[in-house]
Amino acid sequence: MRDGVVVVTGAAGGIGAAIVTELLATGYRVVGVDRQPRQLVDERLAWVHGDVGKPGTHRLAVSAAAEIGLLEGWVNNAGRIENTPLHALSDAEAEDTLRCNLYGTLAGTRAALQSFVATGVQGSIVNVSSIHARGAFPGTPAYDATKGAIEALTRNAAVEYGHLGIRVNAIAPGAIRTAMIIDALKAADEPTRLERDFAALHPLGRLGEPHEVARAARFLLSADASFVSGAVLAVDGAAGARVYPFPPHADVPIRAAAAPAPEE
Repeated sequence: MRDGVVVVTGAAGGIGAAIVTELLATGYRVVGVDRQPRQLVDERLAWVHGDVGKPGTHRLAVSAAAEIGLLEGWVNNAGRIENTPLHALSDAEAEDTLRCNLYGTLAGTRAALQSFVATGVQGSIVNVSSIHARGAFPGTPAYDATKGAIEALTRNAAVEYGHLGIRVNAIAPGAIRTAMIIDALKAADEPTRLERDFAALHPLGRLGEPHEVARAARFLLSADASFVSGAVLAVDGAAGARVYPFPPHADVPIRAAAAPAPEE
């Protein structure tokens, strides 16, 4: 797929920017999609500024790809996370997370498939999930729900379009050193302790780095993964392989559980 075009959503920073950089270095042409101003500049990189929650944004990305080459890959990376327990989650917050994470991924996958079917390209799609898809974290109910749904969508598309040679996979990162975590560390009363807590989620004992996720995405897009489809590749330092304690969200009251009534 070298010299082919890959669309990457959420491309202006964090994991998305790392994926763009990795793909450019490997020889791909890239269309970056983001609501933020462009930060990366390269002659093989085109930008679409837009909201992934709007289907028109994905159509623009397909058109931008056609202007610079043949669309052969798509990475649905854009996402947002809330920090509110379910009983206090507002309609707006829930809708924003569902629209960006789930609908954005569904619309991107659909746009990629429409292009692949029309052109006969045996393309590859990579959806960015999370360890939240299979392990619950306090305070992120809508995020957790969207990531679980993204993995179901990945399997569905892999099965539905596999006979056309189209591959669809997902990546499930752990805690990655992106702007969100960096900002949280800066705002923390004890940043060293908070980073230690983040690191402790992973048996490898550290945060992941964006380029580590980017390399996994590049692998799944490439011919090296030619018989890999419908898979979820964990890039989480073994976090998903363990069971570990995690405190409830600060806004959830802590009460002792009532003892069961004695049997008659």
